[in-house]
Amino acid sequence: MLTGRKYRLDLAPGQAEFAERIGGVCRSVWNTALEQRRTYRRRDAWIGYHEQARQLAEAKGEFAWLAEVPGHCLQQTLIDLDQACSRHGTWKVRWKSRARTRPSFRCGVAAPDFAAKTAHALAAGFELIVFEALATKNMTAGVAPKPDPEQSGAFLPNGAASKSGLNRSILDKGWHRIELATRGKARYTGTCVITVNPAYTSQTCNVCTVVDRKSRQSQAVFRCASCGHTEHADVNAAKNILTAGRAEHAQPRPGARAGARKPRDRVGRKANRQATAAQGHATASPELAGIPRP
Repeated sequence: MLTGRKYRLDLAPGQAEFAERIGGVCRSVWNTALEQRRTYRRRDAWIGYHEQARQLAEAKGEFAWLAEVPGHCLQQTLIDLDQACSRHGTWKVRWKSRARTRPSFRCGVAAPDFAAKTAHALAAGFELIVFEALATKNMTAGVAPKPDPEQSGAFLPNGAASKSGLNRSILDKGWHRIELATRGKARYTGTCVITVNPAYTSQTCNVCTVVDRKSRQSQAVFRCASCGHTEHADVNAAKNILTAGRAEHAQPRPGARAGARKPRDRVGRKANRQATAAQGHATASPELAGIPRP
């Protein structure tokens, strides 16, 4: 999935001039391609992105002002035009003018590619990987409005804007996508992937295992109120998660002998599939492991 972000750029005078030149060329390509599509429609003919992209490549060899613009900018302009015509129709798409159209530069972030590379590095470099069972849906829930008791129909500030930014940051990380990709890679490397209960991992000292919410002094500082151990809060929580995962990994797991076939009742394939699915669902979601206590 591609996610788009908007950034405000502070350009130097030379960079601003070059960006404005790119925007002008892209507007010219948009308007020319749109008029070409309308001309074809008047003649009961049709032209699409691929043919226009081929003609654009030929035109770059004839016109220097087209050749000096990066090719991906022009290609993206034709892609946007093709999508707009498909969505709204050729006659409803508007022209682009300098006064009405602001230049924009889009940068796509390939989240699946990042998740795949991270998963490959984890599965290839470690024998045990432990994740927290984070409830992302609950963490990114919206803030309820706060009615003003003194004014009917008015509301008090509830921090919705800052919470919206936090939710966007959480969803951008793609935690669940990375976990799914890691589990997929682990099937080929033999790496064990475990999910543990995240409760009290940020309030527990990984040295003395004392749980105290006062030890988490800030977002980044953890100072144990019992033994005085000081560490970055995320590092302390990560060690607790790893400890819980190791304890869960060390637990004996009952299983069938290697190579043995499961007995099946002769009641039909559908019943066997239903029984197998029910058994797999029951064994695949056990109670999450927590931090072991002495």
